Parts: sequence; C-alpha cells; structure tokens
Amino acid sequence: MNNNAFWIKVLSLVLIVGAILFYSQAASAHTQISEANAALEKYADKLEQLQKQQETYGTAVSAGTSTGAFTDGTYAGSGKGYGGQISVKVIVKDGSIDDIQVTDSSGESTSYFNSAVSILDNMLDEQTWDVDAVSGATLSSNGLRNAVKSALEKAKS
Repeated sequence: MNNNAFWIKVLSLVLIVGAILFYSQAASAHTQISEANAALEKYADKLEQLQKQQETYGTAVSAGTSTGAFTDGTYAGSGKGYGGQISVKVIVKDGSIDDIQVTDSSGESTSYFNSAVSILDNMLDEQTWDVDAVSGATLSSNGLRNAVKSALEKAKS
C-alpha cells in the first residue's frame, strides 16, 4: 500500500510540473501573438495612411507628372501657431517633398517649438503634411502642419 502512495505522489508531481510547463508555453505563445498583432495593426494603419495620401494627392501617373505627386519647385506657406504665424519653405524635387525649412517662428516659445519641429521629419518620411501633432506642443505643431499644407497646396500637380 505504501508503494501505491509513492507512485500516486510521483504521478501527481509529474502532472503538476507538466501543467506548469504547458502554462508557461501557452503564456509565451500568447505574448508572441499579441506582439505580432500589434505590429500588424501598425502596418495596417500605415497602409491606410498611404492610401489616403494617394487618394488626396494622386499618384504620379494619374497626376500626369513624370515622377511624383507635386510639381518641382520651392513653395512658401504659413500657419498660425501658439505665438503667431509660422512660415516655412517646402522644396519639392522629383515630385516629392525633399526638404522643409522653417523661415520664421519668432512668436513661438522656444521649448514648445523645438518639440513641435520633430513633426517635419514625419512629414518628409510620409510625404504629407497630415501627420500627428506633438503632444504638449499641439498648437505649434498645428501651425507647422498648416504652413506645410498651404505650401503643398501650391505644389499640387
């Protein structure tokens, strides 16, 4: 009888260890699936943004230009920021936004404006003025967005 109790305890221990290992593997797989889903959502959002941009500006072929959605040149634009008007110069090369330069931001608070300027890189990467504002510098960000938007409206093919 003592021998049976020993084997029952061994079997119970093996079942408990097995259950713990199974749970650990399941939790790990769940984490990997969650991370993969988050990455897929990010790419789906990016694809949707690109489709909206294509609808807004058209493709180079449908716009009738040789390479991009904008006409090459340098365009000025302005928008109202936190401290007043923000002026920019947008340079279009080969139909794409090549550079965005701030020409005047004299009314802006330096600390907030320095945070807001980071959206210019996003605009270049995404080839649109329609990017997210910087939290904490929303009004300055919106001023930059509107300034670039007004310049790009002049550059539409």
